[in-house]
Amino acid sequence: MASLDEWAEIRLATLLSGGNPDELEERARQRGVSAEVVREGFRRAIALVETEQPFEVYEATPPGKVDLRVFDQDEVWIDVLRQPHKIADPDDLTDEYLINLIRFLRVEVDGLCRNYARSRDRAMPRSSIEWLEGTVLMRALRAECERRGLPAR
Repeated sequence: MASLDEWAEIRLATLLSGGNPDELEERARQRGVSAEVVREGFRRAIALVETEQPFEVYEATPPGKVDLRVFDQDEVWIDVLRQPHKIADPDDLTDEYLINLIRFLRVEVDGLCRNYARSRDRAMPRSSIEWLEGTVLMRALRAECERRGLPAR
């Protein structure tokens, strides 16, 4: 079992990398992922940051941080532990997860939009909601909701 100091170190690293330490720690504990494994994820991400990695190298983004490139594709969502979930697979991205993911994106939209614009060296769009709804990812999530007969909001 991880000591309090180990999780404090991980929480600080998550904050410094722009991630959500509360979400990361909660998901890690729910899945039985140890602090040591999360720390190793940070070590790998730091080692990979020196070179530009393809999106599919999920461990190139620190745990707890959204890889903003996720908005430019329509196949997977990457969770806080850097695990991919196939959007079109209801066994992998369950109905509940899909609906909660859309809610999460809408709640966090301003920060996500601002960080996305900054990462692309672009001006902030007038409406972050319009930006989100226009992303490849969100269109895919909405289409999957429709395909499954789920409420899209």
